[in-house]
Amino acid sequence: MLASRNKTTQHIFIATSAGNEGSISPIQNGNSWVLTVAAGTMDQKFSANLKLEDGNITTGSAIYTRDFPASTQFPIVLSVGQCKYIDELNKIGRGKIVMCDSSARLFDQMENVCRATVVGAIFLTNIMELEDYLPTSFPAIFINLNDGKFIKNYIKTTERPKASLELKLTVLGTKPAPKITSYSTRGPSIVCPYVLKPDIMAPGTLILAAWPPNISVLPPLVVYNKFNLMSGTSMACPQAAGVAALLKSVHPDWSPSAIQSAMITTTYTNDNTKNPFKGLGDDNLLQPESPLAYGSGHMDPNKALHPGLIYNASVDDYINLLCGLNYTKSQIKVIIRLNHVIKDCSMASLNLNYPSFIAFFKANDL
Repeated sequence: MLASRNKTTQHIFIATSAGNEGSISPIQNGNSWVLTVAAGTMDQKFSANLKLEDGNITTGSAIYTRDFPASTQFPIVLSVGQCKYIDELNKIGRGKIVMCDSSARLFDQMENVCRATVVGAIFLTNIMELEDYLPTSFPAIFINLNDGKFIKNYIKTTERPKASLELKLTVLGTKPAPKITSYSTRGPSIVCPYVLKPDIMAPGTLILAAWPPNISVLPPLVVYNKFNLMSGTSMACPQAAGVAALLKSVHPDWSPSAIQSAMITTTYTNDNTKNPFKGLGDDNLLQPESPLAYGSGHMDPNKALHPGLIYNASVDDYINLLCGLNYTKSQIKVIIRLNHVIKDCSMASLNLNYPSFIAFFKANDL
């Protein structure tokens, strides 16, 4: 973004979110003079252990931050449909851990369990991206359907089945990571399809972020904190902005486009299994993603400090691009917000000195 203050031109670096609509709608903030950031995962998992009385342990996903007696065995009951109804849950699950085996929406099951008088819950699901369901305001663990078969068999074949929940576990080094999140909006940019958008990817899932201290972090429970775990491209964007601030402190003479260039040309595109980045497909399986999901790659702050070649761009370069996009002189003045003399569009060009590029081909031309 370009701004004017006290007759002195201030060049301001802007990092923007790609959006959280996946491939449903066009990418947001696709202008060439801003850094558009996609969201990826980190190599960590918030998990929990379900330990059956016979000693068998099943690991699932969970985020429950309050105290819970991990060594205490509670009766466990299988709910086939009862998780749809609070009254039914109270009848079968009072003082017990309830295993929800229901076709109802996961959010609906969680809401009913939250209001019921149960000790905790096990949710069976094949949803791989659980950030919208975590954390929970009650003790809960999310287990995939395949592992759930073993637990269901234990409950059905044991006279008095019992289990304990070990919560507050964090597993590091999970693979593959990073992955492209399904919610991160894909390119190309509609407003400027001649540059590759998004530009880069940064961590955006379950990020510890600042939180208003007067709003509960675990509704309906009244639990206040200055921080909360959040997900979205709005979590990835400020991390990219922080890296830009680091680069500016080391290279105070760099322009916003130079900083943007350094970040884009020093990314990496392989996960910790040394394979190209993957994301969830429509079949709920991991599959390779394209640069329209992650741009030039995942940002690498250390490498960005010394990028080597820099692709810079001036105000006139952006004006020529806007001319090439058929903006009028009055529209360009509104966009750049400068008392800049725009003589004409005789130098109109779609070839911006940008650190990445995109090319479109018809299928028959390949």
